[in-house]
Amino acid sequence: MWYDRPGFGTSEDDGQTPTPRYIASVLHATLAAANVKPPYILIGHSLGGVRIRTFASIYPTDVAGLVFVDPTPDFTRTREDDFRDVFVALGLGRKEQAEMRGTPPSESPGMPKALLAELRMAEDLAASDFAEIRTLPPVPDVPVVVLVGESDAEWPISNPRLSFDLRPWTDQWLRVRNASLSRFASSLKQGTFVSTPYSSHALQNSEPELVTWAIARVLSRPSKR
Repeated sequence: MWYDRPGFGTSEDDGQTPTPRYIASVLHATLAAANVKPPYILIGHSLGGVRIRTFASIYPTDVAGLVFVDPTPDFTRTREDDFRDVFVALGLGRKEQAEMRGTPPSESPGMPKALLAELRMAEDLAASDFAEIRTLPPVPDVPVVVLVGESDAEWPISNPRLSFDLRPWTDQWLRVRNASLSRFASSLKQGTFVSTPYSSHALQNSEPELVTWAIARVLSRPSKR
């Protein structure tokens, strides 16, 4: 089955802020209304990784496994971590960090209201160092696979608004990001980390077979609860 989140596709906008916790509650209610019985295997790409992380913590007995597909790493790191490991490591400082903060994601004219709300929610999450996620209970003891791409092909490597070269920054950020996600996977009893040099952020498009493998791995390793 598939569904549209509020404000997308054929789903009406309910006026609620699309926080990860709220989106998890909507998905939980939708599955119940559709009579889709738990437990579930959840797959999340990019910010979807934060969403499945949230769902698993709120409804741990309803989850049988998780697959993170090149997820945002922000729930594993803070801005100070990035300052130390990315900016300082490259000889940059607070000035350059402030420049990066002052370059928000683009908002296109006519952008749908629901998409704009999610974009702004993501900005607020980042500004708070993902405080909402850090208050969640631990990930339940279920099989988890974390897939990440090593290539910078789909990440920005130049920006005329910045006073420094963005390519080495992006390369360093990717190394630091992937290392933090590797530690996240290693911290879980049933965690598996896979890094591929053949993909960038849209790993599900460039290597769909890897996502299929991850799902099969989760299915073959039932939760130990």
